Amino acid sequence: MIYPLAATGKISASVDWLFHSARVEQIYDNLRQGCKFTFIATTTFQHTGVGSFLFYPDGSLYIWALLRFIFSPVKAYYAWVGIFLFLTFVISYWCMLKFSNDKLRSFIFALLYGLAPYHLYLSPVNWVIG
Repeated sequence: MIYPLAATGKISASVDWLFHSARVEQIYDNLRQGCKFTFIATTTFQHTGVGSFLFYPDGSLYIWALLRFIFSPVKAYYAWVGIFLFLTFVISYWCMLKFSNDKLRSFIFALLYGLAPYHLYLSPVNWVIG
């Protein structure tokens, strides 16, 4: 599902994309320079020293930033989305399995929950990733 989007090599930026991608670039820049934690943005956000890292959680963004060491910025984003979509499937399957003890029901639930229009609307379509 993510591969066709990644194969284009393009991202249609909207909504939260610019804000969060700038945060990831700041984390990536800091990691490249040996700084493990990011508190203020010094190389992104027009070098203004924005302290958005103090108010927004950024733990999951470190995965995206680490993928930047391997992939281009666009492919790193799509790999990150793919990882979180896969984790959504696994966690929802496991939760329903604990609830129902039925593997088929758990599989169907994981598909319905993971591919719900709301999830598809937020991440791969509107780039709402906060």
